[in-house]
Amino acid sequence: MTDLIAPTPAATMSLYREIEERLQAKHPAPLILTHARLPEHIRLPDVIIETSGSTQGRPELVGLSWKALRSSAEATWDYLQEPGQWWLRLPINKIAGFQVLVRSAIAGIPPSLTPAGSSYTAVVPTQVRRDPDILRSMKAVLVGGAPSPGLPDNIPFIRTYGMTETCGGCVYDGVPLSGTQVRIDDGKILLAGPMLMEGYLGSQSPFIEDGNTRWLETGDIGTLDQGRLTVLGRADDIIISGGINIVPSLVKSVILQKFPDLEVEVMGVPDPEWGEAVCAVVVGHHGGEEIVLTLEGHMRPRIVVHLPQMPLLSNGKIDKAALRHAVDEQIRAGRAWRR
Repeated sequence: MTDLIAPTPAATMSLYREIEERLQAKHPAPLILTHARLPEHIRLPDVIIETSGSTQGRPELVGLSWKALRSSAEATWDYLQEPGQWWLRLPINKIAGFQVLVRSAIAGIPPSLTPAGSSYTAVVPTQVRRDPDILRSMKAVLVGGAPSPGLPDNIPFIRTYGMTETCGGCVYDGVPLSGTQVRIDDGKILLAGPMLMEGYLGSQSPFIEDGNTRWLETGDIGTLDQGRLTVLGRADDIIISGGINIVPSLVKSVILQKFPDLEVEVMGVPDPEWGEAVCAVVVGHHGGEEIVLTLEGHMRPRIVVHLPQMPLLSNGKIDKAALRHAVDEQIRAGRAWRR
């Protein structure tokens, strides 16, 4: 397998042509987009691709069918309503970049590695600051991979929610795409539809069978109001401080409304008195007290850690394990602001 993380134009077009051929073939050979060792003595699915590992700390090997990938791509085109060229900006060995190629193949319009002439692109929030003027020229910019409050104005963003297990984004601006079903059980988001993975390779898949419907337990929490989904974050990221549940994404959103120039992540850190303390991790020049005063009550961080930059995975998502390690080091060294 060629380098698919920072692909050359030749590698990108080679994979694009492979996708075109496999979408048309009756019995395509498996397309394997990972260097990981595969389990032995199992039937290989159409496509094998890794998750980023940003939420569970380790990647899962996900088996996808071409039928599911096609369903996801066609639902995106239904939403956008008109064809156009995609500007590829994400690694093609991960689902967001790979789906740019699938959507392009279904539309019959090869992707571009430059913005010139492109109508659409997909990014993660950390990429937005690099090209705001170019992004304003697009018909639509899909942004996903992390909560995304505080995005700049005058850019045609579509906030997407999905994962490798759903062939990428399946909810756009809170609205489920064609064929996607969403339900909330005890605050947790479940998804169903033709875009679901076949399953994990080598580990148990998080499915619930309910009659004839197979539901994916996402591990995320959210609310559903008149069919519109609001994603609040990972269930295991909830901070319990003094017996009160605090949603990190809500704290982050308030800070970014006041200071849109900051990069911010919010997490819980162990605290002998409160169980967990709310910790804001920031890249920027605003002081701890200035940041804390933007919030009230239990949402107000007790700790603020300044970093020179956020640790990122190859796909642009926050490397949560590295981030927690950096925060722990700053706290141990006494370099964190406390109130």
